[in-house]
Amino acid sequence: MSEPILLAGRDLKVDRKKIGISYSGGGAMVLIELGIANAFVDLGIVPAVIAGASSGALAGAAHALDPVGGAGIRMAAAILGGVTNRTLGLGIDQVIGRLVLERQNLTSLGDHTPLRLIIRDELEAKLGLTNVTIGYFRPPSRPRLMVVATNRLSARSVWFPAPTPIADALLASAAIPGIFPWQTIKVRGRDLTLVDGGVVDNQPLTQLALAGCGTIFACAVGYVGGAIPPPTNAINNAVNSIWITVHQATKLEEQMLRERLRTRGDIFHIHPEVNFPVDQFNFTDDLVAAVMEESRSKTIAWLHRLGF
Repeated sequence: MSEPILLAGRDLKVDRKKIGISYSGGGAMVLIELGIANAFVDLGIVPAVIAGASSGALAGAAHALDPVGGAGIRMAAAILGGVTNRTLGLGIDQVIGRLVLERQNLTSLGDHTPLRLIIRDELEAKLGLTNVTIGYFRPPSRPRLMVVATNRLSARSVWFPAPTPIADALLASAAIPGIFPWQTIKVRGRDLTLVDGGVVDNQPLTQLALAGCGTIFACAVGYVGGAIPPPTNAINNAVNSIWITVHQATKLEEQMLRERLRTRGDIFHIHPEVNFPVDQFNFTDDLVAAVMEESRSKTIAWLHRLGF
């Protein structure tokens, strides 16, 4: 979980009119998060701050690009519609080849670095944007975007500063240990070894409260308790085991923050139950559209029940 010591001795000054949205990590379930983001757009709920970890950082960035019209969400959906295991170096022959070449020095089963160029190209082609950094996302034109990764050497969260290229931040935040390679990125003048942000802060909430958000939506995917299907292969087992590991810490942070906010603010847990017929990271345009639409409609119903 994120370092709750950040709240120790701090008088939280929050405003219920200031909305914060947190997107959790969840691997391929980023499709569900994009559907959740579409629901916020359709209901006209415009956040002041968006925080994301791992796949949630991708959903958060897509949402933050256009929180009113949803252009960034549509761009992300188009990108993912063309992604398969092979795109991410997770084809059986690719994994075996890497094992043979690297042997005991194997860094990861797959490689998500091709997404860096894809993201850059799509930002330019679809939205006419070049050299997009974290600093591009700032009020009043768009929400502040907060993306977290984990410093593998210090075991602490790293929140990317304004000059960080958005594609670099997203790849570092989504560097699932063992599945995708760690990333070395210069942050505030120092080269840091970074892995998945979900390792220490899978559901970023504390930073939203520190940013003054008094209405916080915790958008959760991945493992959320209850029965889950048995593992089908090593990758499926590794990813789901990671979600189980971070689940308890995520719930502890949410409860801790509720206690601190008390009557001054609210946290709304959003978790639509969606059919998810995805085989690892093998997406198609039709599958992406179907999952996102079911997530969007169920999230709207969920938010209506909450009074939004």
